[in-house]
Amino acid sequence: MSRSETPRAVHRAALFAMVGLLLLLAAGASVNSLGAALSVPDWPLSYGRVLPFNFTGNATHEQSHRILAVVCAVLVSVLGVAVWRHERRRWVQTVGISAAALYFVQVLLGGLVVLWLSPGWLASLHMVLAQVTFVLVFLVLVATSKRWQEGTAEEPLPAGRLATSIAHATLLQIILGAVSRHPPAGQGAFVLTLLSHLTLALVLLGLGIALAVKLARQEAPRPLRATAWALMGLLLVQLAIGMPLLVVSPEPLADEWTAPRSFSYLHIGHVVVAALIFAHAAALAARVKTRTA
Repeated sequence: MSRSETPRAVHRAALFAMVGLLLLLAAGASVNSLGAALSVPDWPLSYGRVLPFNFTGNATHEQSHRILAVVCAVLVSVLGVAVWRHERRRWVQTVGISAAALYFVQVLLGGLVVLWLSPGWLASLHMVLAQVTFVLVFLVLVATSKRWQEGTAEEPLPAGRLATSIAHATLLQIILGAVSRHPPAGQGAFVLTLLSHLTLALVLLGLGIALAVKLARQEAPRPLRATAWALMGLLLVQLAIGMPLLVVSPEPLADEWTAPRSFSYLHIGHVVVAALIFAHAAALAARVKTRTA
């Protein structure tokens, strides 16, 4: 193993943590979409118990979410220790440790959401930080892959500013999506947030297509082109999921669980795909910045 090469155990730890966090994002979205929010009234205990045993009705989703959160706490802790001990690249080490620290911050915020009866701004912040944590773990996964470590570009890679702009715009889009799920007071503010979310989705799709085409024309390294095409595909899937949400969504400011069941499952998919879009955009930006393919 070369001096700069990361042990495979770190990559495996990142893989397990990434999968766990993606499942946790889906579980968190199901709590909100299926009307299970605040179905367990206490935290960190569940109905006064350390281990949750009430798996009936809406409490099933909330309890499952909490159990999965504990599993992910172990996974991200292992990852944090692994990158601290074995990763020699300072930026990867920083990203991995930051992911572990941020995970526990957003868990604490999730607990406060329960204790403070789900204020909109706090629930939105909890959702956004969960997405950011997932992306940080995804970056560690990509950066510790064999292909990333073996391939280095001699010349600066093209489209660096475009890739970085897409990553920043995706974060803004996730914030708008979280706010639209916990809308501000007033129907006008809700509609404005939703329209901004839709407009930025179309802009992101255009930027994603432009990036993929530019990298293909300039014959960028194959992993970079593959990531760009995957990003474009995810943006198309996200738009296909998002458009029906506008049609079948409930009236502005109505309780989410009054919507059709199909709306709930569409939203869960929407959250998961958003995380993957953000992760791919961030990976592209990081690859370009480090001149690594």
